[in-house]
Amino acid sequence: MEIISPNGDVVGRFSEAYALVIGESNYTNGWRRLPGVSEDVAAVKQLFEECGFVVETIQDANSSKLRNGIMNFLDNYGYNKDARIIIYFAGHGATLILETNSKMGYIVPVDAPLPGHNEIAFKRSALPMNQFSAWAKAYDARHILFIFDSCFSGTVFRSTTQLPPAIDRLINQPVRQFITAGEADEEVPDESVFRRQLEAGLRHGLADMNKDGYVSGTELGLYLYNTVSNYTDGKQNPMQGKLNDPNLDKGDFIFAVGTWNQPSAEGGSVTVESDISGEIYIDGKPTARRIKTGGTETITNVSTGYTEVAVREDNGAIVKAPQAVMVRQGQTATIVIECPVPEGLAFELVEGKSIIITKYSGNAATVHIPGRIQGLLLTAIGENAFEECSSLIGVTMPSSVTDIGACAFYKCSSLARISIPSSVMTIRKSTLSGCSSLADVAIPYSIAEIETLAFANCSGLTSITIPSSVTVIGMYAFAKCSGLKSVTIPSSVTVISAFMFMDCSSLASVSIPSSVTNIDLAAFRGCSSLAYITIPSSVTRLAADAFDNCSNLTEITVDNRNQKYASIDGVLFDKNIRTIIAYPAGKKAVTYAIPSSVAVIYHFAFSYCPSLTGLTIPPSVTAIGAGIFVNCRSLTSVTVSRRTFVSKEAFPDSTRICYSD
Repeated sequence: MEIISPNGDVVGRFSEAYALVIGESNYTNGWRRLPGVSEDVAAVKQLFEECGFVVETIQDANSSKLRNGIMNFLDNYGYNKDARIIIYFAGHGATLILETNSKMGYIVPVDAPLPGHNEIAFKRSALPMNQFSAWAKAYDARHILFIFDSCFSGTVFRSTTQLPPAIDRLINQPVRQFITAGEADEEVPDESVFRRQLEAGLRHGLADMNKDGYVSGTELGLYLYNTVSNYTDGKQNPMQGKLNDPNLDKGDFIFAVGTWNQPSAEGGSVTVESDISGEIYIDGKPTARRIKTGGTETITNVSTGYTEVAVREDNGAIVKAPQAVMVRQGQTATIVIECPVPEGLAFELVEGKSIIITKYSGNAATVHIPGRIQGLLLTAIGENAFEECSSLIGVTMPSSVTDIGACAFYKCSSLARISIPSSVMTIRKSTLSGCSSLADVAIPYSIAEIETLAFANCSGLTSITIPSSVTVIGMYAFAKCSGLKSVTIPSSVTVISAFMFMDCSSLASVSIPSSVTNIDLAAFRGCSSLAYITIPSSVTRLAADAFDNCSNLTEITVDNRNQKYASIDGVLFDKNIRTIIAYPAGKKAVTYAIPSSVAVIYHFAFSYCPSLTGLTIPPSVTAIGAGIFVNCRSLTSVTVSRRTFVSKEAFPDSTRICYSD
């Protein structure tokens, strides 16, 4: 799309235009249903298509599918710097007062409860405006517009009532804009006045206030405020503005007036199915229509006869369909464009029905795995397929992939970019182990299990968010991820497996959800940056060495409702204070007296405690075995009863034993 100034100069261009239209209608958890939203979705989809946008839709999505759907859309299109992107939402909105006494707006998926019934569950399900703010900042598209046919307060944008400057000052500057249908406590009617005025403002150019042939996002917001407020007698007052960020508020979203793509009765249509993304070409001419990897697009008003179809990739390469397609008047022909098979990529047929990648022997920095080979869907990446491909920096996989084998990308030390398709359900053993250049990875909401060693030794990984779809995480899953600073464990996980975060030396904080019942052997061993940890009430089994050698751990806190464990001054005991389980290695106290009720000291309970110089053990402790005081190098004095059995290997050789009786 070219933007032309009033004097005829081309002042800017956009290469892509995408819209995601979301409708939440059939609410299931207390919210009033909105049957009119389905009509809104169809109408807005058609409107944006007329405006030249490639449109995707999401309807009646639950919390995870809504969040995942938005993220997938933005991942697919948001990194193109010359793109225009719209996200439109129709459904319920809500406003909550946070602990900071500030307001936060939310959009509501179909499965969210009413906040008055269960506020915590609502917050877990609904999408807050600060999430949209984060998404707005995370992607590279020049112009992104969020439109919410919902009412709420607690916005993340700065409102304006001024008309924008000339078009040539807006087009090349980045912007993140927001338009909402109303404020908090205003009810959006099921028959949306907002949507109908949106159509009028764009389709008929009524929002073009300065009559320059374009509708800016600001003009559209002001037009909607004036008309919707008027038609609802002030009961509904749309708001609009730009993200409060000096780097993202200089431009303005642009719609062209009167340039609709009207299909013609003449000629025929071509439906293109493509395994690559780019602009569709018909008979060597660009159509200004983009197609995504694995996507389908229909081009109308194509001349009859044999027609050549191609896709021009962003790098300029043109991939043609294997043969011309016959187009007949009033009919639709279908053509498939396959991604070229990268050099060095070996594959096999699976029962003559699908393709599996068996080995990659090339040395390319980026590999685009095709979605189809020889007309068959590629559904799997085999075990060890890309193992130790040291030159591999980025890899893209098609949405047809449902399984990635064990060790598929093992020790790909240069791998920095990988997108796991949302069709995959398991991240298998050592799939990405040893990918030391991988700084970030998005785990899709389709994943239910992360197997043993899946991300082990990913030393460049700094943060990881585990989606709520994951229920099982295997041993050593994130072991030796030395750069990992933060991790979000979902409430769907019940077991923190053995060695899961071992030697994650940068991990400074972790929140254990109340769903967890087991914290297994050495789960956090060697997490030297971890300063404190809270054991929730749900934990019923906790390995004694779970926090072994956490050199900066000063406090272990236990929820008072826990029936198995307790803590006193940051030291971990059983509930009855009969057994001392773990003394934090980072405590600065030089002496410690074990409570007189204690009868048992767990193995490794005092291991790696460098500050401890003196210890008093009560007579109630009958035996002290080896391994309890491993690497307590500063322990010089222990007071103990003569009746207590003390193993020869119990204390360091330099420790002086004093008897209390």
